[in-house]
Amino acid sequence: KLSMGWDLNHQTFTSKRTESSAQSMTDAALFAQTQWSNDHIRLQLGLRKAYNSLFESPFLPSIHGVRKHRNQRIRVSYARGFRAPSLKEMYFRFVDINHTLFGNLNLTPETSDFAQISWAVQQERIQLSAQLFSNFVKNQIGLVDQLDGTFRYQNFAQFQAQGMKINGEMNREKWALNGAVSFISSEQQIVTSQEAFARINSTECAISFDWKALEQVNFGTSLRWIGPTQRAVSEA
Repeated sequence: KLSMGWDLNHQTFTSKRTESSAQSMTDAALFAQTQWSNDHIRLQLGLRKAYNSLFESPFLPSIHGVRKHRNQRIRVSYARGFRAPSLKEMYFRFVDINHTLFGNLNLTPETSDFAQISWAVQQERIQLSAQLFSNFVKNQIGLVDQLDGTFRYQNFAQFQAQGMKINGEMNREKWALNGAVSFISSEQQIVTSQEAFARINSTECAISFDWKALEQVNFGTSLRWIGPTQRAVSEA
């Protein structure tokens, strides 16, 4: 199977809270995907070439594969990514009682490489899955706390994260139970001339329970816990 297509997005931004006058950006892309499959394996290859009116865009390849064996599925994926700074991140100035955010005209696009392998099994009303992933982002766009009550968008030299996620789901006629736990190890480097921050190892857990008490009455509860995250600050 072969499929081809295109997409087009044009934005114009006019506001009294911009760093300068009205701004606009156009994104256009051509993409193609080819797929091969049999009873047990499916492979998909993709290629995308984009045009951005403000930044140069690279070719973006991707590959996805699925292996089926009885009630189990194994998936492997790789994709290269590109994200141009948005008009908001470059020009917008947002001020209220709690926040003061400034855009940055000197931002450059992000590029990334993402890979993932996952396994899933389903047995009657129970489903289990596990995922391993690795993400590497160059010139990541994020907010920097300038320690004077203001924040500004800035490019970080690189960001990388590796992790694992485990999901479980149990469904019965009257109730459903879902749970997930993630282990993520990440590292961020602000500028290439300095060493990266120490790695942050964090855990994220979530659980939810839904009960159908009556035909038109449902009860549900959920709990989510998120570990520590980093915040970049500037003392300049």
